[in-house]
Amino acid sequence: MLSGFAPWFMALYLITVISLIVIVLSENRNPLKALAWILVIGFVPFVGIFIYVLFGQNQRRRHIISKRIYRRISLKPKIASEVWTNSYQYNTARWKGLQDLIKNNADSTVLSADQVEIYHRGADFFDALKKNLASARKHIHIESYIFEESPILEELISILEERTAQGVKVRIIYDHVGSWGVRNRLWTRLRNQGIQVYPFMPVAFPVFANTVNYRNHRKIIVVDGKVAYTGGMNIAERYRSGLKNNEHWNDCHFRLTGPAVAGVQSVFLLDWYVVSRRVINIDSSFSNEWEPMRHNPDGIKIQYIPGGPIDAWRTIDQVFTAAILRAEKFIYIQTPYFLPTETLENALITAALSGVEVWIMLPEKSDSWLTGFASESYYDNLLNAGVHVVLYRTGFLHSKLMMIDGEISTIGSANMDFRSLEHNFEFSAVIYDARITNRLSHDFHKDLSLCHEINLAEWQSRSLIRRFKRSLVRIFSPIL
Repeated sequence: MLSGFAPWFMALYLITVISLIVIVLSENRNPLKALAWILVIGFVPFVGIFIYVLFGQNQRRRHIISKRIYRRISLKPKIASEVWTNSYQYNTARWKGLQDLIKNNADSTVLSADQVEIYHRGADFFDALKKNLASARKHIHIESYIFEESPILEELISILEERTAQGVKVRIIYDHVGSWGVRNRLWTRLRNQGIQVYPFMPVAFPVFANTVNYRNHRKIIVVDGKVAYTGGMNIAERYRSGLKNNEHWNDCHFRLTGPAVAGVQSVFLLDWYVVSRRVINIDSSFSNEWEPMRHNPDGIKIQYIPGGPIDAWRTIDQVFTAAILRAEKFIYIQTPYFLPTETLENALITAALSGVEVWIMLPEKSDSWLTGFASESYYDNLLNAGVHVVLYRTGFLHSKLMMIDGEISTIGSANMDFRSLEHNFEFSAVIYDARITNRLSHDFHKDLSLCHEINLAEWQSRSLIRRFKRSLVRIFSPIL
């Protein structure tokens, strides 16, 4: 019986392998990546197919929201943009190409913020956040990759439950993989209190196994449509209290007010529709901050970049690359993980070889040894091109920042790695403001005093075994 079944099973397996190889070829991927997946599918029996299902499927151009719903939700930020454009002209000729790129790729226009506050310490961020949450009158929207059962989460939940009892609508989106550590009874507790909670792309093997590699890494909080927070901090105690041995957590988060809040709110509402299939009342979700009589002509110009694996283009990767190639004086970068795409790596090398001063700050101790090993494999080319690579020694560096020529800066959830640039749903922003950029550049130079710079001679003196380990791990960079 079994012997008669074996030929049919092998025939089915071969048909599956050939079909997947045809799919990979028909998607016109990068030739090296396509070849890698063909080798995995064809020469790693059975396991190769499983790995491809989990990590290899191309999600681009997959539709998870209708065009009609998208237009309804994204209309308000465009109105805010038109008011800013009509009331105040800002000379951004040098960066117009970058603005057009973001507009065409992400359908995102330039908005104006009345105020931007910067937080590098989680304690400052959470203190400000708790005050805003406690004063909420209409709604609270929270979206985070990581929710961790911890004292800070309990403090926030206490406020959310109190506001819910007062009639405030509270909505929470958590990533199903990033927040796996939270027990279901906590989410049930919140729902029983009237708080609406949904997971993003829940993973249930084998039905939704193909979503495990595509996670929502965004960090968004909006209160009453008037105040928004975004940046690199999740809802976990380590962001406030630091790591073990009293090592602090160096990060960056922004608090925004004014018309620019509409852009953050719009992204949350789109994600909310994806997880709940419900459209929240549009008019009640947005403030009237952009009315002409209340508009601040000296506002801070911001353009958001919501990126994800379903986009037609790698939006954030293209924006980072385009911004780097427009640099004339200096580029300061902070990122906890550095596994750049080939395009981004070449842009940094090109800038350095063109005489631009390029500084990349990374943590000396990564919270992922695999990622740390893979990152080191990129140092050779960078150092040979004249890029300054410095390692942050005091605690853990988690900031995702880039400052260029004292004119523009980028902030958000996206790391400079394959996962953020190709696989995750991310939310970043370009800030066209010298005041903010110079403030961040000043903070960058303060952090330099806590760093060790790697010189080329030191790096080239590594043992062959260490070099081989780093190069071997680099092969897995696209899925780390």
